[in-house]
Amino acid sequence: MLYHRNGYSYFGRGLVQLTHGYNYKRIGQFIGLGDQLYDNPSLVLNTEVSVKILCVGMLIGSFVPRHNLERYFNAIDEDWAGARRMINGTDKKELIKGYALNFLSFIEMTDETEVLTKSMDEQMPTNEELNAEMKDTSQINIYFEVDSKLESANKEDYKHVVLKPEEKENVLHYDEFLEKDVKVKK
Repeated sequence: MLYHRNGYSYFGRGLVQLTHGYNYKRIGQFIGLGDQLYDNPSLVLNTEVSVKILCVGMLIGSFVPRHNLERYFNAIDEDWAGARRMINGTDKKELIKGYALNFLSFIEMTDETEVLTKSMDEQMPTNEELNAEMKDTSQINIYFEVDSKLESANKEDYKHVVLKPEEKENVLHYDEFLEKDVKVKK
């Protein structure tokens, strides 16, 4: 692992795998944290901070100059594969496009999205327990577990996302969700 002269290492962290000290400093400025990311790189592991980095970075094109959301999603075009360039070149662009379209199809099926938070002290329910809770409902539960091995100053909560589609009853773990083959309406 390479360490900067200030003693920190600026390896890939967060949702976009932010790297290099100058990027930590620059993105920190963009999201209103000044030099805090540069001075404490583990802040990038905080969910709220990581989401801000992702959203602001894609809106203004801060990861790859001139590659922002407006370039790939506008009144004329939706370029799901090309949008991969906003963050990480074109590697696996078709795979990432598939993930995005699957996720979009679930979002489009929902009337509302409700986000519930569970403390890390509580155990997340199993798929069987979630199925039992949903016997008479039409929900899709998708949940993401934070890696408890992260060496972060403040451990983050589990995020439990509940999506309510029109006519589906199923429970998916994140890995199963990504593998799901869903037809998307155009």
